[in-house]
Amino acid sequence: MAGSWRPQDHPYLTEDTFNITSDCDPIYNCIAWAAGDNQNWWWPDDMEIGYWPVGIPRIESMDAFVQAY
Repeated sequence: MAGSWRPQDHPYLTEDTFNITSDCDPIYNCIAWAAGDNQNWWWPDDMEIGYWPVGIPRIESMDAFVQAY
């Protein structure tokens, strides 16, 4: 399967259960796309390399992602 994701991280995702809707893009990721932003790479990295909304903890947790959206 094409893409930059690791198949072992998505055991239920198979070629029969998904469709590629766009090519990989170095400017934005799926987190940004889901937020309607195709100009920034969203990620709560602690080095502040990726975009992350101000005031939201830069930790990889469900709570931080919910707050970001």
